Amino acid sequence: MHFKKGEKKEETARPCLEAAAREGKDRVVLIGIAQEKASVWKSWPRNGQEKARHLHMDWGREWAYIDHFYFYLWDSEWGAAFWKTNAYAPFPIWLWLNGHDWAKRQLEKASLEYEALDSGFRTCQVPRRRPFSAEAPPACGRARTPALPASPLDENRCRCSGRRDRHPPHPE
Repeated sequence: MHFKKGEKKEETARPCLEAAAREGKDRVVLIGIAQEKASVWKSWPRNGQEKARHLHMDWGREWAYIDHFYFYLWDSEWGAAFWKTNAYAPFPIWLWLNGHDWAKRQLEKASLEYEALDSGFRTCQVPRRRPFSAEAPPACGRARTPALPASPLDENRCRCSGRRDRHPPHPE
């Protein structure tokens, strides 16, 4: 589909994304084209070369309205996402993923209740912690188990660098 000037692309794709979410299948739900401003390469005859038998060209960047291609996706891990590119060198790619949607999916997998806002959470059930384990203790010797669900950014280890005087209070 071709997006019109000023049309909100996400709102146009939302019904397709919601249908894919209900089906529970990872897939491309919509492919759209929009003309947007971008920096492109352009060539022109070098000054004084306009009538030469073998032209020498100069190259430079300039702004032009070109087609950008949007691929709206539904992913069971990330939720709604889109991939955007255009057909002009250097062929840029933009990937949009929503971390809040990812967090919602992880909470649902862990069977935790939450109340979502547009860009965050109003409330979230406190997960029960697993019992502490003596296996592979961190450098400080104090075993820590992260709350569920774990974040891919969480290193799942104590950050005290072995100094007990700077160790945060340990949960009981």
